[in-house]
Amino acid sequence: MHEVAQDAVARLTHAVVDDPDRRVTLVVGSGVSRGLVPGTEELTKRFLDELGAARPGVEAEIKSMTVAAAYARASERMKLRLGPRRISAVIRRAVLEAAPDYASEPAGTIIPLSAWKLNPAHEEIANLYELLPPSRRGPILTTNFDPLIEVALERRGIPTTPLNLNDEARLNLIPINDSVPVVHLHGHWSNGAVINTNTELDRLRPSLEAAISDAMRGAVVWVMGYSGWTDSFARALEKLALGTSFALLESEICWITHGSESVAKSSNVFASIVGTPGVTEYVDVNAAEFLQASTDGIRDHRESVLTAATPAGWSTVPQPDRIPDATPDDVNSLMDGAASNWTTAKAAPLLSATLNLREAAVAAAGLPGLHVIAAVGPTGEGKSLALRQAALAVREGWDLASGISVWYRDPGSPIVDRNWIERHLEPKTHIALIIDDADLILEQVVDTFIPIAKKETDARIVLLLGLHEHELHKSKVKAAFSTLDIRRIQFEGPTENDAFSLAYFWRDRNLLPDKFQEGPSSIVAGMVYEASQSPSLNRGSLFASILELWEPLELLDRVHDLLERVDRYQVKNTSLSTVLLALALVDTGHEHSPSPGLTLNEISLMLELNNRDILPIVIKPLGREAGITFDGETVHMRHPAIARALMSEFEGSPAMTKAAALLGTAAEHAYGEDLTQAQVPGLFAPRTSSSNAAAQDWARAMINSSGNLLRSRVTFLATHRRTGNLEFANKYSTQVENHIEEYDDWSYNIRGFYCEWALTLRKLHEPSRSLNMVMRALADRPYVPLFPDAISHAFDRGHEAAGDLSRQGVVGAQEIAEIFVRLQARHEKRDEGISIRVVQLVAHLKQLSDKILGDSSQRLTFKKLIEKLSISS
Repeated sequence: MHEVAQDAVARLTHAVVDDPDRRVTLVVGSGVSRGLVPGTEELTKRFLDELGAARPGVEAEIKSMTVAAAYARASERMKLRLGPRRISAVIRRAVLEAAPDYASEPAGTIIPLSAWKLNPAHEEIANLYELLPPSRRGPILTTNFDPLIEVALERRGIPTTPLNLNDEARLNLIPINDSVPVVHLHGHWSNGAVINTNTELDRLRPSLEAAISDAMRGAVVWVMGYSGWTDSFARALEKLALGTSFALLESEICWITHGSESVAKSSNVFASIVGTPGVTEYVDVNAAEFLQASTDGIRDHRESVLTAATPAGWSTVPQPDRIPDATPDDVNSLMDGAASNWTTAKAAPLLSATLNLREAAVAAAGLPGLHVIAAVGPTGEGKSLALRQAALAVREGWDLASGISVWYRDPGSPIVDRNWIERHLEPKTHIALIIDDADLILEQVVDTFIPIAKKETDARIVLLLGLHEHELHKSKVKAAFSTLDIRRIQFEGPTENDAFSLAYFWRDRNLLPDKFQEGPSSIVAGMVYEASQSPSLNRGSLFASILELWEPLELLDRVHDLLERVDRYQVKNTSLSTVLLALALVDTGHEHSPSPGLTLNEISLMLELNNRDILPIVIKPLGREAGITFDGETVHMRHPAIARALMSEFEGSPAMTKAAALLGTAAEHAYGEDLTQAQVPGLFAPRTSSSNAAAQDWARAMINSSGNLLRSRVTFLATHRRTGNLEFANKYSTQVENHIEEYDDWSYNIRGFYCEWALTLRKLHEPSRSLNMVMRALADRPYVPLFPDAISHAFDRGHEAAGDLSRQGVVGAQEIAEIFVRLQARHEKRDEGISIRVVQLVAHLKQLSDKILGDSSQRLTFKKLIEKLSISS
């Protein structure tokens, strides 16, 4: 075996044996099935054989083309002349050459595993996956139509899930019940629809390409027998390689090329990414021989591979001396608010609270039994970074110990199985589990570790938790602190010494703005400390101290960089930059109080995702790249300054309109979730925003997306009223009223509509018309319910309108205002004494209002209102 092949074997062996947190994902092309199933060139000839009289012309046309281009063109001409079913028939016959005993069987015949022939490469793929623990078996992507990879795995008892991706079906590449997804990118032989023409291969398939990108994140991806089609895999690969660095995504592409020339000569995509960090090609390597040599080496370490495997969603804390030094970009991204990683945790200064946490963790690591330590504080105080720094200290202290398991939990992952921990409670066992955002799974943590806390053991077990300050008042948190005897380390902003440590750290790495880089460190330290102590900041005081150093224009540049970083992430055709702008839109709507942020449920409705997918797909990348924070319930921008900078730069832009539309679109899905009519506006109605245009875009999007609903029109009216667009709101109300019974939900929302119109008219200084709308809101209507909140809302609006009329000297208006107050008291059951006078009060209200309003109210009746108010308590 020559030197390059040996290098490839060493790389795969090292990835499996010494890098236990990373999955191995394979991309397999037709070369792996060569000799059993006709390859690309042979299939091209068979397509030509089917063309009859057209063959000479097509043959001449493709003579100078590459193998892939000739295949695509020949299949395209065959499809035009004979249709896709004829192509599928040719492919079926070709694939069944690997199961010759069933070659003449009709479609639909079940073919046993034993009937299929396999190549050495298939066997070695099965050998590799057999050596890997299930949590490290990544999906296998293949352009092949044949089932030979699944056959090889299934024969070894490894379950597979074949995915035929010739359409845009929803895609989940996460293994379920240890089943390995085998993704047939161009279709499956047993299905009539396959992808092979230029048009089909070139078609953008964003859902699939996004799923492929996700599958490659955090994995070592080995490509073999694949010549580099311009297809969905190639586009996903190119997007990842050119849009970011594979190192940032903790991904690596290792390309095994069988021939003596680089695949870059035949693949434009690969040519464009050659030399990109994280992409390595091994030329002139036989895939089967490479896999056999690799699995032989891995087999010698099989026990350590299996025992070092972390549970799904957990990663091993590395030895500090194996962590590479941080680059300026690494540290810069941390200052921008990106989530910490092991590289930045090793490089960052140790602040006072972190030193306290490290000291407590290291002390606990030396004692037998279970010890739980919690980093507690508001968002943005550096708890996540401190947890990593404490974990590194524990790992370093246990360097020479045996039976070490130091694991870090990724967001959204399940807790470690209690049975596993109990099986390992031996005197030499050292277990440390680091759980950030522990608020989310605190009940699971308590349930898992209470039985362990009660056991006497010489094993050393350390549990490091990150908890948000606002969770401490909750009973479950108090109970957890008491039951598990949790030691609390408070994080509440940097001390003066911390401010100097940060100033020196930034200066040493030349990361400060120019005007601070050469000046005294005391100036920077003073600004950091002063900003962190500002009482006007509602959250993120440590992060706020960092932002204080940058002028608005410099902050704007950083915001642009931030958007570029997240723009490469796509979730169902929506860029995460749009989600980030939507979050900024929400956060800037509450300048004088903490923003409500967006809940997981709201984001799931926006993106049409399951709640459990939001953490890994949205929150984790936004936290890593954009500095958003998740406090266990809601998502926020890390600091209001970032949200304001985004709004200032993008207000009125197509990007912000798209973000507003995303929020509006969520209303449609909210209505479909069986939420009450009252809940939906609370979730998605435009906040009181500093940007009138943005709020109006948001409201317009809510109308456009929610269909024929009156409720969204009411929200639209309210938004225009709040943003001062009163004449428009009044005219629009008239148009809505003219078609009121055409809306699907009119009977539930007509009363709210009239109350909202009443508010607009009062703002326009038309109190008599405002009172008229109130009376319409309360009046009897067939099949229209009268809910308690509608009554209360109308009484308040009526009192306001009557008060305005009274101040204008209108006779009877003051008495109307007083009647509304009395009726509200009765409605709220604060004045039981007027129960018997409800009929008289309502009758008198109608009489007085008729005199003021004239004919417009003469035909209104209020029997339902009287009935509601007369019910005894």
